Amino acid sequence: MPSVLLLAGLVAMLAGAEAAARAVLSPSSRIQQRVTNELDGARSLRAGSGSREKSVLIAGNSLLLAGVEMDRLRSALQPDWRCQRLVIESTTYLDWLYGLRRLHREGARPNVVVLMLSTRHFLESAVRQDYFAHYLMGIEDLPAVAMATEMHPTVATGMSLAHYSLFYGIRSELRRTLLGNLFPGLERLTGLLTRRKRMALDLEKVKPVAEERARELEQLSRSDGYRLVVVLPPAGDEDLQQPEVADLLRRQGLTVLVPVSSQDVPKTQYSDGFHLNNEGARVFTDRLAHELKGAL
Repeated sequence: MPSVLLLAGLVAMLAGAEAAARAVLSPSSRIQQRVTNELDGARSLRAGSGSREKSVLIAGNSLLLAGVEMDRLRSALQPDWRCQRLVIESTTYLDWLYGLRRLHREGARPNVVVLMLSTRHFLESAVRQDYFAHYLMGIEDLPAVAMATEMHPTVATGMSLAHYSLFYGIRSELRRTLLGNLFPGLERLTGLLTRRKRMALDLEKVKPVAEERARELEQLSRSDGYRLVVVLPPAGDEDLQQPEVADLLRRQGLTVLVPVSSQDVPKTQYSDGFHLNNEGARVFTDRLAHELKGAL
């Protein structure tokens, strides 16, 4: 009997945490509201044709959030294109490979997908674990994700729970938000303390990875019926080999845009040496709009 009561109490506690996450915590978070709204907008995209307005989904991480002024970009692409942004911070290539698959299954039908990642983010082999599992991963893709990331079975089990549970999926985000409220500026300070200048990429080692991923994206875009454009944004001293990586991807048939290379952006246009500030975002957005119109 005591064990039954303990189990019942645990279930009740978890149910209460889930209910609180859905009813209170998620709606009160501006980040969660933005992610939810942008996911809904992405799922609602439908392909236009002829004289009808066509749709373009622009997906990426914090580099997209900081580096592109969406109102400015939308104005530049109107009236032919309807732009929908989808930003999920701390995501890299694998997050979006499986995220785009899930969005298609859930009804997203854009004419064009623009995937904006730095070269290093494009080449990384990790996912944002529980958050990714809840918002971007289809449960049917979990075995493939676990294999691609060499994931421990315990982590994979947690991700299967996070896929269905909002509380479990966003608990790290809630903890970070709580710490941020208690200690304003902590996240920025932590980033500055832990960030270090990266070594140059070994192009011979990354070449097979880049080529394989270019083929994966080409195959995915063909099977799901949209055109794919990859944008490599400026990302400070972490991305000084953009031209070489862009050429590797283009040789595999990808459309790759580098509107402004990292080495051409002055330090005064970065907010932290990695993300663009307002001035940098205006410059980058105008160049991106110009190159996108040409590519589209």
